[in-house]
Amino acid sequence: MPLPIKALISVIIGTLLSCAIASAQGLLIDQIVQEPDKENATIDLMQKDTGSSKSGWEQLAEHKDWRILCNGQSTSNNKHKTCKLEPTATANPGSEHEEIRFKFVINKMRLTNKGKLELVSVITTPFGLSLASGLSISVDEKRPYRYAYRSCHIDEPDQTRAASGHCLVTVRLSEPILTALKRGNIMKISAVDLFGKTKSQTFSLSGITAALEQLP
Repeated sequence: MPLPIKALISVIIGTLLSCAIASAQGLLIDQIVQEPDKENATIDLMQKDTGSSKSGWEQLAEHKDWRILCNGQSTSNNKHKTCKLEPTATANPGSEHEEIRFKFVINKMRLTNKGKLELVSVITTPFGLSLASGLSISVDEKRPYRYAYRSCHIDEPDQTRAASGHCLVTVRLSEPILTALKRGNIMKISAVDLFGKTKSQTFSLSGITAALEQLP
């Protein structure tokens, strides 16, 4: 049965108010795109999650629970390679049916055209999360760092999957969070779904310090 006009107007007004409040807090995504721009294309490239030669990614090194993958022309100093650092497993791999909700990658990139190379983490999440609530990263259950979503993208369907989508959170790894990652044991990434339920995933930080030092 269709909603009464007054009820429908109330729903619309409530949605608009929620968006306005979230926008004022700086937590709404910047854009929803089908064709990523140049910077988004670089970030998407970093999210290709296989180290096989078939995909172009080759494993450069592995340090306990973290590995370095590189894609591009091989040189003695890896200058022409695009490299990324990613966890090899979650912190609780005992669950065979654990759902992988987030992808976490660290790489070096320029956030502006003339900026210097910085350590940046790109976190990929599925659709179905509350964008206004943002995403949080905590280390060893200490006070979380909170971040806004950057953008959402529609994935083209292929022979192995139907049309879907993902959202990105780009995190400049400042000294406080970088120090926490190096000194910590467990990292937890958390977000809130559309029903208000917290979705989280934990990663072991064992080996991340050595891996960061070797990341080209």
